[in-house]
Amino acid sequence: MATVATSWVARNLGSKMNIGFGNHHFIMIQPGGFAMPGGIEIKNAGGTDFLTLGAFNSDEGNMVFEANNESDVGAATEILTGSGLGRFLNPFDWGAQKHEVTPPHQGVAVFAVEVVQRALNYKRNTDSTPLKYTLSDDNCASWVNTLFKVVGVSAAERKRLGQFWGVDWAEQLEIPDHLFN
Repeated sequence: MATVATSWVARNLGSKMNIGFGNHHFIMIQPGGFAMPGGIEIKNAGGTDFLTLGAFNSDEGNMVFEANNESDVGAATEILTGSGLGRFLNPFDWGAQKHEVTPPHQGVAVFAVEVVQRALNYKRNTDSTPLKYTLSDDNCASWVNTLFKVVGVSAAERKRLGQFWGVDWAEQLEIPDHLFN
């Protein structure tokens, strides 16, 4: 089997003219051949399977879960293949960055499955009672931080994992835990 890994990833905000206004945070999982829950499509870049999990601002102003967002998949591909022409064309493009998460209490495959399941729980729990998205606190970074909290990653480790080049907003803040249960 291939390597299983779960990473906290940051990329530039998805806009055509990003001039360094901030990072978008998401999770990248390399399942290494293990089945993941929820029927999320497995992507491949450079011979490595992966999927992405993230939170986004919907047209209604709610924080919604999305797997394999196009821009997240592009950033993951950049990481896995070592490509990334953007930083040469745009001096404010920090490039996609990742920090691999060490599972706190279980093996890497079990941890990856739990992270995917918790993201799916968030989707289920917010379909009927959405959480409002706010750039300053309830955003993609606080979503990733809280999900990793719920699966047992310590506060000190989450603080370290959430630091990237560029502007990070709310990477140390949390949204309600129960949304992931």
